[in-house]
Amino acid sequence: MRHVQFVGKIKYLTFILIVMQAVLILMMVTFHLGDDYDNQWESIESTSDHDTFYVKYKTTEQKDEILDIFHRHPHLMFMTSTINNDTGHKVIGVVGDAKQFPVIQSFNHVIVSSQDIVKLFSSREKNATIGPFNGSVHSIKKIDSPQFSKRYSILKMQDYMDITKSVEGSYTVYGLHRDQEKEQLLQELSAVTHQSTTSLMSPSQGMIELGSMLPQTLSGLLLLNMVALFTLFVAIALSSLKNLGFLTLLGWSKLTLAKKLFQQFVIFSILLIPILGVISWWVSGWYAISLRALSYFFLGGVIHTILIFLMISFAGGVVFSMKPINAIKGKMSMPLLYLIGGIGYVLLSGLLVIGSLYMDSPMKQVVSNIQISKQWQSVIDVYTLKTVNVGDDQASIAGKSNILNKDVYQWYQSIVEDPDVYIAHSEYISRRLLDDYRRNKVYQNLPETPFWYMTFSPNYLKKIGIKVHHQSLTSAEQGTKVFLIPDTYSDSEREKFKKWIKESEKSVAKDSDMMTAFNENNRFEFVSYHYDKEIFNWSVKPDSHVMVSNPIVYIITPANMNDMQSGSLRSNEMNGYIKFDNQQTAEKYTTQGYLSQYHLDDNALDFVPIRVYIDGLQKDLVETITWFGLAILTGLLLSILVLLSIAYVYRLSNNERCYISKFLGYGFLKMYNKPLMIMTIIWIIDLGIVYLRHSKSGIIIMIIYEVIQLFVFYFYMTRNDIKQLLLAIKERT
Repeated sequence: MRHVQFVGKIKYLTFILIVMQAVLILMMVTFHLGDDYDNQWESIESTSDHDTFYVKYKTTEQKDEILDIFHRHPHLMFMTSTINNDTGHKVIGVVGDAKQFPVIQSFNHVIVSSQDIVKLFSSREKNATIGPFNGSVHSIKKIDSPQFSKRYSILKMQDYMDITKSVEGSYTVYGLHRDQEKEQLLQELSAVTHQSTTSLMSPSQGMIELGSMLPQTLSGLLLLNMVALFTLFVAIALSSLKNLGFLTLLGWSKLTLAKKLFQQFVIFSILLIPILGVISWWVSGWYAISLRALSYFFLGGVIHTILIFLMISFAGGVVFSMKPINAIKGKMSMPLLYLIGGIGYVLLSGLLVIGSLYMDSPMKQVVSNIQISKQWQSVIDVYTLKTVNVGDDQASIAGKSNILNKDVYQWYQSIVEDPDVYIAHSEYISRRLLDDYRRNKVYQNLPETPFWYMTFSPNYLKKIGIKVHHQSLTSAEQGTKVFLIPDTYSDSEREKFKKWIKESEKSVAKDSDMMTAFNENNRFEFVSYHYDKEIFNWSVKPDSHVMVSNPIVYIITPANMNDMQSGSLRSNEMNGYIKFDNQQTAEKYTTQGYLSQYHLDDNALDFVPIRVYIDGLQKDLVETITWFGLAILTGLLLSILVLLSIAYVYRLSNNERCYISKFLGYGFLKMYNKPLMIMTIIWIIDLGIVYLRHSKSGIIIMIIYEVIQLFVFYFYMTRNDIKQLLLAIKERT
C-alpha cells in the first residue's frame, strides 16, 4: 500500500491556485497598509486639535498679503495642500512655528518630524522640499512611498503658492488656542480676501475623491480563486474514495488518511508564509519604512494558511462522514456533496451574471461610438481637443485656481479671428431636466417645452449659413450675450426663454475672476431668426437625430463669456467647445512656440480629428471589454469545473440506478431529468436577471453559457457509458 497514488497531476494545478490565493491576500494586505499610510498623512489636516479656515479666492494676487498675515503670527503653524488625482501626488505647503507641526509616523517609524520642518525653513534653497517634487534635486529629506499609497511632498508656503498659482484652499492652523486671537486672525484674513468671517469658516464645495476599485477587484478574484481551489479539494477527496475505503478497512485511521491526502497542501502554504511575506514586504517598499510592517505580511500568510486548512477540513468532511464499505462501493452522502457543489455552482453563476452586466456598459458604448461615427461623417475630420496635460497647473485641475482657464482663454482670444477656428457646442434641455429644475426650484423662470441650446461662434454661424445682422455680431463682440430665438415660438414662449436665459446666464462681477465685458455689465440681446435648413447638433447620443430644426443659439465671443463658458474652453470631449476645421490650422496654433506665449507649452493641448478621437475611445473600450471577457471566461471555466465535479458526484452516487436505466434503454433526458431541471432553473433565473436589466451582452453570454454547460454535461455523462455498464455488470457477477 505504500505505492498507492493519493493525488494525481491535479495537485500541480492545486499548488498554482494556492500560490495565487497567497499573492491575492498579500496584495490586499499591501493595499490596506498603503491606505493606513495615507491616513497618517491625512490626519495632520483632519485631527480635532487644530482650527481650519477656507480661502475661496482663486488667484495669487493676495499671496503676499496672506503670507504677511501668517508671518505676523509666528507662534502658529499654517498648512494647506492640493492633490493631483491623476498622479496621486499630494503637495503640502507649510509656514510658521515648526515646533507646532504634528509628527507623522507609521508603525512607530517617524516619517516627518518638527525637526525636519525646522530644517526645511532654515534651508537657503529656494525650492527646498521634503520628499520628491519635480525630481529629488531640491529634496532635503527622502520620503519613501509604499505601493498603493500617494506620494507626498512638503514645501515652504511661498514656494507652494508660486508653484500651484493659487491661494485657494483649506488652511489648517496649529497653536491657535485663544478665541480672541482666532477672531483677530479671521478679521485680518477677511480684510485681504474680501470674504466674511463666516465664509472663511465655511468649507468650499470640493471635489469628491472616488475610492479605489482595487479592494473590490482583489476580493472578487480571491473569491473566484477560493471557489476553484475548494472545488479541487473536493474533487481530490472524491477521486480517492475507493482507495480510502480499502485503507480504512486495513486499519488506517481517517485522520491519517486525511493527512496523507491533504498535508502536502497545508505544508506548502506554510512554506509560502516567509517566502512571499518577505518578497511582498520588499517589493511593496515597506522595507524602507518599517520592519514592523513585515509582521502584517506574515499575518496575511497565516490567514492564507488558515483558509487553506478550513477548505481542506470542509472538503475532508466527505472522507470522515463515510463508512469504509460505502467508500469502496462509491456510495456517499449525496445531500452534503450536492450542497458543496451547488453553492459553488450558484456562486459562480451569479458572478457570471454580475460580470456580464458590468460588460454591458462598454459594449453598449462601442456600439454607440460606431453609430456616432456614422452619424458624424460630415464633421469626422474636424479637430477637437482630446487631452490637456496637467503641467504646472495642478491647482487649476484641482479647482483651486483659474490660471489655466485664463491662459486657454487668452490663447483662444488670439486665434478667434481665423475663419477655420470656431466654437460649436450643444445641449439638449429635455423635459426630464426641466422637471428636475422645477422640482428642485433651481430657476424661477423656465420654458415649458424641451429645446436644443446651441453655442456657436460667429465663424461657425457663417460656415453653416445662418445670417446674423452685423449690428448683433458687433454687440456680441463688445460683450453683449446675443441669443437667436426661432420665429416659430409664440410671444409668450419667447418671453419665458428670455427670462430663463437671463436668470441662468447672469454673472456677478465681484464673484468672477475672469473680467470679461459681459461679467462687468451683464447685457443681453435677443434676436428672432428664421432658418429653413436643419442644423447638425453635435449630439453624442446615437439614439437622437443629429439634424435638428429651430434651436436656441447663443452667439459666443471672448467678450461675452461668463466664467462657466471661459472655463469650458478646455473641455476635452467630442462635444467640447473649440474646433479646428483642418489639420493645418490645428498644427499652426498648437506648436510649442505658439502655446508658450500663453504659458500653455507645459499643457500640450492635443487636438485630433473626431474620427481619431472615436478610434481612441474604441481602443480603450476594447481593452476594457477584453479584461471583462477574460474574467467572464475564467468564471465560465471555473463554473464548468464545478459542474463536472457535481456530475462526478451524481454519477458515483447514482451509478446503479443510471446503469439499470441505461440497460433498460432509457434516454438521456429521462435518466438525468433532475440535474437538467436544476441547471435549467438556475439558468432561467440568471437569464431573467440580465433580461430585466436590459443587458443584451448578458443575454448572449447566458445563452452561450447554457449551451456549453449542456454540451459538457451530456458529453461527460454519456462518455464510456456502455463500458461502465459492462464493468458494473461484471462486478456484480
